[in-house]
Amino acid sequence: GKPFVRASKDTWRLMQQCGLSAVINDSLISRTLFLTTLMLSVVCGGVGMLVAEAVGDDPVVLLGGLLGLCISFSVFSSFMQVIRCTIVTLFVCYAEEPGPLEKTNTKLAAG
Repeated sequence: GKPFVRASKDTWRLMQQCGLSAVINDSLISRTLFLTTLMLSVVCGGVGMLVAEAVGDDPVVLLGGLLGLCISFSVFSSFMQVIRCTIVTLFVCYAEEPGPLEKTNTKLAAG
């Protein structure tokens, strides 16, 4: 890796070159991953409610749903953070060296 000051200067230079599109792409990616996490967590909370309904009475059903929602949100947030870091890493790599992207996917490199 690079020292912190050099890495931050390089990042600032990339932001100046790539412009506002980098910020917009990062915002769209973050929101999409958050909504995916939320939807998957709601589904897991529903499954938790169904399992708790098969086991016990009404308070257990609510607790099972909330427990399923909270645990799955935590797990899926961790998974989505790995995906987000991968996307940001690829973005920085292609911003620093656009040559490989131009060779492999000219439409994506042009847009």
